Amino acid sequence: MLADNMIKFDFLRQFFEVFFQDEFSVIEYIVSQDVLQIPEQKIAYIRNYLSEYHHDELDEVRFQLAKFMFPKRFNVDKYAKLDAIKRKELDEVDITNAFKYAVSHLFVFGDINFVGNYIHNPK
Repeated sequence: MLADNMIKFDFLRQFFEVFFQDEFSVIEYIVSQDVLQIPEQKIAYIRNYLSEYHHDELDEVRFQLAKFMFPKRFNVDKYAKLDAIKRKELDEVDITNAFKYAVSHLFVFGDINFVGNYIHNPK
């Protein structure tokens, strides 16, 4: 469980460094409320925003999520190392649920809760 949490924190740190460099001031463990209550349209908005404004970086995120789902199928460490055949395979992988899971956890770890009554990130 500790290793799993460290993987999540590493993903969170890297995600924030790429997409939200100045927005979050606190990354820590909290007792979260139900992350599944984040409205689908908010997650869709985030994905659309990232696709439009951070397309190249999102390729790497999509690859890492697909690699997590299919480690033997995508067995290189970076998107840039994928050959044309594997990139085409990646385009066919549905990462929607993995993306929702990852984004939900980013909000929990970043202390943003759409249904709660607390936020302790001053930014």
